Amino acid sequence: AFQYLINRFYKLTSKDKRLKLWGPRISQVDKLLSDNTNLEEMCSLQWNECIKSSDSAFDKMNKDKFHYVRYEDFVLNPKNEVSKIGSFLDWDFNDSNYESIVAHVSKSSIGKSKKEINSHIITKITPIIYQSLEKHGYKI
Repeated sequence: AFQYLINRFYKLTSKDKRLKLWGPRISQVDKLLSDNTNLEEMCSLQWNECIKSSDSAFDKMNKDKFHYVRYEDFVLNPKNEVSKIGSFLDWDFNDSNYESIVAHVSKSSIGKSKKEINSHIITKITPIIYQSLEKHGYKI
């Protein structure tokens, strides 16, 4: 709670008008920042901590309390995934419901990062995020 207040205070008083940190706090974040760790590595470390934190929380939950949806599965076959979500929530959808729900779903973002991030950066961040990606079925 104290860290939350510090982040909110920072947002209110800084010239950047943004949160100082987001998600779970990376261990040794101050050292990493003072060592001039580059933005891509910091974002990868932060992303990885968020994934670990959410995995830990889901591991503690009863499996019938949540439904796991992979982004790629959803955008490649949105009607099927919405149907699974509906079944999980015990909701009944008709075809017009499906159409309105998935009307703006597009698969154009799948793999976009691999095309837009240069290979040097991918080489630097892969060791940081590899285990989390692999755990969730992503191949590098």
